[in-house]
Amino acid sequence: MKTIIIAATFALTSIGHAYAFSGETVDVKIAKKFNSTFKAAQGVMWTVTDDYSIASFGLEGTRMETYYDKDGELVGTFRNVTEDQLPAKALAAAEKKYKGYVITEAVYEAQPYNNHAYYITLVGPDKKVILQLHEKGWYKNVSTIY
Repeated sequence: MKTIIIAATFALTSIGHAYAFSGETVDVKIAKKFNSTFKAAQGVMWTVTDDYSIASFGLEGTRMETYYDKDGELVGTFRNVTEDQLPAKALAAAEKKYKGYVITEAVYEAQPYNNHAYYITLVGPDKKVILQLHEKGWYKNVSTIY
């Protein structure tokens, strides 16, 4: 399930774009949880899918997205980050393996219970890869697109 969310997030052209409301109404319970957690959120736009209610919003000058499952539980919150905010050791290891690839997107994911992860999209001459970077210096391939 988490991989689907990550892939969907990276499939978006930019986290800062406005999202059209899908026509479904966001569950009141989810909206209340969101408003309680993100009191200072601005420009909130909701997208409702079969699996998730997704809020895209601004907070302290940063565009973010947060995902809630059908039961109203927070699944994760995503925001773009800069290359210098990525775990240096893991980034160096990934760049060594994917020499000549260019980082086109870097995202930080905060999950409930203080879990978090960093993801980067690297584009090379023949494929695009999405990697998860960990602060302990390792990385893993989440997706490869040819």
